[in-house]
Amino acid sequence: PDDLRNRGRRRSEPITLDEQLAYLVVEFPKVFADPGWAEEHRGDGRKRPLKRHRDALIARARRELSEDALKATREKGADAVVDGLAKIAKSTSLVGTKEAGELASIDAAHHEAVADALFALLHGKAPLEERFDKWVRALETALGEVPSWQLATLYLGTFDPDRHAVVHPSAFESQARFMSPGLRCGDRPMGVLYERLRTMAREVFDRLSERSLVPRDLLDVHDFMWATLKPAARAEIEEERARATRVAKAPEADSEAA
Repeated sequence: PDDLRNRGRRRSEPITLDEQLAYLVVEFPKVFADPGWAEEHRGDGRKRPLKRHRDALIARARRELSEDALKATREKGADAVVDGLAKIAKSTSLVGTKEAGELASIDAAHHEAVADALFALLHGKAPLEERFDKWVRALETALGEVPSWQLATLYLGTFDPDRHAVVHPSAFESQARFMSPGLRCGDRPMGVLYERLRTMAREVFDRLSERSLVPRDLLDVHDFMWATLKPAARAEIEEERARATRVAKAPEADSEAA
């Protein structure tokens, strides 16, 4: 009985990249090159992009968060920088509405520290791990609580999505079960963990590219992870796995009966 109970508690085998792709091609046959994917996730050329569309978000981040643009905004005051950051956060589905609103309403006493930490994060010369931790501390002080992984990585991952990732913790942890067993996000965003999560996202990018399914950037990888590893997707993949197992076992049962 104890053995049966323990077996019932065991987690299912990690969902593989091949299973993720098999699930995704049902809706998007050409995966990242599929017109449906572009419409759903990228918003190619739409005059009024939705919060889920990444191309307009990237363009805005690159326009407003470049070194020259941030310096020009900083001359207007740190409050102008924070206001711009909050508007970017509010414009996307990558960050929760509540947290984006809290960023917009942080006390003016924290504006300078947040603006300086953001500039250092994106354009500083210190090791990334150090810059990332400084940024998280500035956000934590300003917000009065630890920022989400999504907010902590939003500006890196939209300003430079070829090299940086926006981290969705549940999707990244689900992906790590297959790609990097033992890797966890934890409740607090940390530079050392971000480096490992970013490396994993890049490995997913590379493995997809090896299959001639090349993501545009790490935001495509983020959306691939979420689309195929969100709870509803996991449930469907695991049901398909169980169905395939039943089908495979059917001939054995028929043979034994004979």
